[in-house]
Amino acid sequence: MHLPCTGGLYTGAKSVYTMLLMLNKTPVVVTMLYDLLGAIFSLLATYFFITQKKIAWSISLIATVLNAWLYFSHGIYADMALECFYFATSAYGWYCWTLGEIKLKADAGAITRLTSKQWVYLFTGTGLSFALIFILLIHFTRSTIPGLDALTTSLSLAAQLLMCHKVLATWIVWLLTDAIYAALYWHKQLPFHTLLMMIYLVMAIIGYKTWAKQVNARTLNAPPFEKASSKA
Repeated sequence: MHLPCTGGLYTGAKSVYTMLLMLNKTPVVVTMLYDLLGAIFSLLATYFFITQKKIAWSISLIATVLNAWLYFSHGIYADMALECFYFATSAYGWYCWTLGEIKLKADAGAITRLTSKQWVYLFTGTGLSFALIFILLIHFTRSTIPGLDALTTSLSLAAQLLMCHKVLATWIVWLLTDAIYAALYWHKQLPFHTLLMMIYLVMAIIGYKTWAKQVNARTLNAPPFEKASSKA
């Protein structure tokens, strides 16, 4: 039995596939331009994340579009899919950094640390997401480096969620992620993104120190019962 909508769906899917193939054959000069622009906007977003400005989420959306195209053209499929996730988390992060501070509680925008139990959850969740992404990449994509692709994607998912909630550990996860990404992009011959990851390594250290300083200052000024809970 032939369904009326089947032909339209097939035609639409074929058009999208054809467009993606054309993008995948884009000249090197255009690719380098997207690489450069994506690096610039990503770098700007990171700076504003360190300084805790909510405009960082808007800038990251622009970087997301540029990077998604770039990753697809180089066969880094998990990272391309990750950019779709960044769209959602950017909106969620903006909410947490603005409306969340007002509607939830006055202290909702403060930087926090992970408890021992939360670290266990983080490792477990990251490990499970790595396994799932790795399996999907092997069976449903032509990823040239499924292991590294899955690892960087799962780490980025964890780091992004921690960033949304202003958790200090986000910079630790980003530090590890950026080191792996630097090697990955060098292998993929993306010079601007390789340089960007090296800069990110430095910025992650600066971000950690900046946020840690605020956490420590807040702990020193907190009531005794709150100091005890922050060390849990």
